[in-house]
Amino acid sequence: MNESFAARIAEAYGQHSQKYSSVLEPILVPMAGEIVGLARIKGGERLLDLATGTGLIARTAAAAGAAVIGIDISLGILTRAHTRSAGTILYLVGDAHSLPFHSQSFDLVTCSLSLSHFSDISVALREVLRVLRPSGRFITSAWGVEGENPSKAAAVEVRKRYLEEWEITFKGTFGDELWADAELGRETLRTAGFVDVQVTTRPLSGQYRNSAEAIETALAWPLTRCRIASLDPGVQQRLKEETAAAIQEVDDLSWNSEIHYYHAFRP
Repeated sequence: MNESFAARIAEAYGQHSQKYSSVLEPILVPMAGEIVGLARIKGGERLLDLATGTGLIARTAAAAGAAVIGIDISLGILTRAHTRSAGTILYLVGDAHSLPFHSQSFDLVTCSLSLSHFSDISVALREVLRVLRPSGRFITSAWGVEGENPSKAAAVEVRKRYLEEWEITFKGTFGDELWADAELGRETLRTAGFVDVQVTTRPLSGQYRNSAEAIETALAWPLTRCRIASLDPGVQQRLKEETAAAIQEVDDLSWNSEIHYYHAFRP
């Protein structure tokens, strides 16, 4: 991964790991259950969780009986994961483009919503294949294109006015469009060398308890918070006030998203 890009991502997620764990992680619990369910873990199997973040997938997999290692480029967010996890889970700082493990070390590799963050997906997928044992499983999730989140949409429109159409990439290369297209994602995995590639699409939905929760969630993603934090304090305050007003005007606290779950095997 580009070192500057990786450093910015690591810093953003480390600085804002508390909001991620308290605000965003609860929304993603059903997705963690889907990933671990697809994994069909047998007791004692070795599982590597890429871009583990606050450790949600790692903890869910460990509870299902896996021996888990979580890896992430952000020491800060791994510190948060460690404090929320049992001591049996090992967390390591590392880059998915150059995994610090021997070949054929794992029965399973998981990755939640993060393949789009890897700057060279072909290299990262090659590393996944390398560390998987023969017939090992790779399970990952990605946002689809369907869904509706009126409060988030209102917040994004406000943010565009202040951040000049900023795309939350830190000039890195994100691949959301690739994985949002199930057929393209499936073909990418096949081209990388995986076999028996399957895609299961499930809804992820909910209802914010009140407008304050909707506002907090809209502004909780680490890369968004990092960019907003770079603004002048007075500008930050106006952005937050306008976001609150826009969400209250929409007056719809429901949200639903489409999640693609990719399930593939090493030959």
